[in-house]
This record gives sequence, C-alpha cells and structure tokens, in this order.
Amino acid sequence: MLDLKNSLNNSMTFFSKLSQSKIQLFYEDPTPEEVIEYKNKLLTLMLENSKDMKKLFAFKLETGKQKITGIRDGDLCFDGKKISSNEFDKEHYRADWKELLVKNHNGAKLVLALVDAVFGDDSVFAVKDESLPFDKNSVN
Repeated sequence: MLDLKNSLNNSMTFFSKLSQSKIQLFYEDPTPEEVIEYKNKLLTLMLENSKDMKKLFAFKLETGKQKITGIRDGDLCFDGKKISSNEFDKEHYRADWKELLVKNHNGAKLVLALVDAVFGDDSVFAVKDESLPFDKNSVN
C-alpha cells in the first residue's frame, strides 16, 4: 500500500556488484514542488548541454546529497574502517559521510540510482490490473 504521508525516514536498498553487498540509504520524500523543479531543471540541462552531460550528473548528485538522510550502520567503510551517518555513534560517525559518498565513483552510483528511483519517470508506471501478480490493495 502506498502511504501518501511525506516522510523523512524512507529507505531504499541497493546491491553493489563490486562489494557483493546490500547497501541501504535513507532519504526524505521530495515535495511535489521539488519533483516539478527537478524535472524542469533536468530537461533544461539536457537541452542546453546535450553534448556534455557533466552538469546534468552534477545536478543529480547534488539533488541526491540534499535528500539522503543516512546510511545503514555497517554498510560503508573508508580505508577499511566502518563509517556511520549517526551522530550518536561516536566511534564511527563521520561528519563528511555525504561528501565521501558523492566523491567516490561507487558511492556516486548509489546516489544516482537513488535519485533516479525517487525522482525518475520509471519510479511509477501503468499496468493493467489483470497483469498484477498480487491482490490489488492488499495489506500484510
């Protein structure tokens, strides 16, 4: 069931082929205005920079950086040492955890995947009810 209440505590889990592990990112819902602004900016960047997509990807990374609120404990490390986004984890907390994420090529891929899933056109799609493999409006 889709909950229409905006939340600061959403999560999405990704599989990293490189580390053969699951990585969970926490994020806040975008507002409808933010979705419209994002799509408008994305289209503008695509039209203005069709031969150089660096600005488009930089915009997507910045958008992701603004929406990510945390990482699951134990999912990421830096130089072999666990890092945490939790300020209360005195041993592993890194105030620069977002920067580490977006400045690393594998971390950037995670952020881009999150942005595409949250803001992208492919996050919602139309299907015929008969084709759904589950009961519509079912709740566990």
